Amino acid sequence: MFWAILNLLLSIIEMIVLWGSVFCFMRVNNRTVYAAKPLYIISFILSAAADYAISLLFQGSWNGVIFQLIVTLLSGLLLFHRNMLAIILDILFSVVLVLGMEFGIFVFNIILAHVDIQIFPNPACTGCIAMSLKIILMLLLATAMIQWKKVHSGGQLSLRQTITVLILPAFSVFFLYSVIQMMTVYTQLYGLWLVLANIIALLLLNIYFLYLFRYLFRAAKLEQEMQMAQLQSELQYRYYEELEKKYRESRKILHDMKNHLQAVEQLYEGENKTAGDNYVQDLYHMIHVLGEKYYSSNQMLNIILNEKLLQASQSGIQVKAEVGDVNFDDIKDIDITTIFANLLDNAIEAAGAQSWLELKIDNIQDFRVIKIRNGIHLSSDASSSKSNHMGLGLTNVRLALDKYHGSLESSSSEKEYCINIMIPGKEA
Repeated sequence: MFWAILNLLLSIIEMIVLWGSVFCFMRVNNRTVYAAKPLYIISFILSAAADYAISLLFQGSWNGVIFQLIVTLLSGLLLFHRNMLAIILDILFSVVLVLGMEFGIFVFNIILAHVDIQIFPNPACTGCIAMSLKIILMLLLATAMIQWKKVHSGGQLSLRQTITVLILPAFSVFFLYSVIQMMTVYTQLYGLWLVLANIIALLLLNIYFLYLFRYLFRAAKLEQEMQMAQLQSELQYRYYEELEKKYRESRKILHDMKNHLQAVEQLYEGENKTAGDNYVQDLYHMIHVLGEKYYSSNQMLNIILNEKLLQASQSGIQVKAEVGDVNFDDIKDIDITTIFANLLDNAIEAAGAQSWLELKIDNIQDFRVIKIRNGIHLSSDASSSKSNHMGLGLTNVRLALDKYHGSLESSSSEKEYCINIMIPGKEA
């Protein structure tokens, strides 16, 4: 009775550990979707319960593994991310868990075949030991892969690269299934050692594949950083080019200033006050156009805001910016560019002409708070991925914020879209 109850308890714990590991990995795997927390709890409970029911109904079959892969795919797509690479990594994680558990059970069966079976009180005791081994292996593999993903976060792969990544896990599942199906007959004729060597080699091959995979990640991440560095250089070049242009224009105005003042003086002396006021307003406008706005003490942020907000104004967007005395010195220029250039580009494209854009940056307690709101341009393409700020740009923003323990939340309605960012202060 004791072993039967323990067996039942361990089988439940096994499902909890399995799906807990899967959901924990998806949480750190380039997450871009943030649904309501109760939805994750309900999804976790339903996945574990359904997998447990399938394992009871179809004992000894691969239906449970197939169900695990399908639910992992759907859960990742609906609750955690939108890019193909992240989905592939979710599936790869599940495959590694399956391979690890099967390897552990296989080794346990070999040991069981070479020891006195009478040391175990009954089959339920043997099952408890097997499940305990599976739980330990799952925890070890899940911890290792979650830590690996945290270290090698970032990077986006092309469709061709993603398909290449999928080949080995798919082959591994097929090969493992084939070996297990043929194992009974083969081991009776030739023994266990060649089968064991194949399974060990398959497990090592997948581990080595993960080791090589990090270089592919690193290359993709470096490529994105190079693109952002190029964008940063272009922004700086245009900024200083515009400064040079305004400097030349200011010299012309200063050269003609004596003539302008004489003209204004003559208009007022001739008691033509209206014409004089209009002339003075024109002079104010000329000087205002030449002035470069000061938004922030951070030079890179100042460059981006001057460039992007001027672009928005020239596109017919009504711009309102309120930037407080916020210190961004601890954030790298490349990350400043990633965060602000991507978000403002998305907001400008989503707003369209004859709309509005608001930017607020300020300190609230120990946090730096950034809020970007924009009207949504209601056109035929208003439902595109850009119009709601989704896509690769927002993924890169989240990755940049993660370096500084920042968070991003978004909200939308039919008329506007809002991004709220909170970054702990430098001291915090």
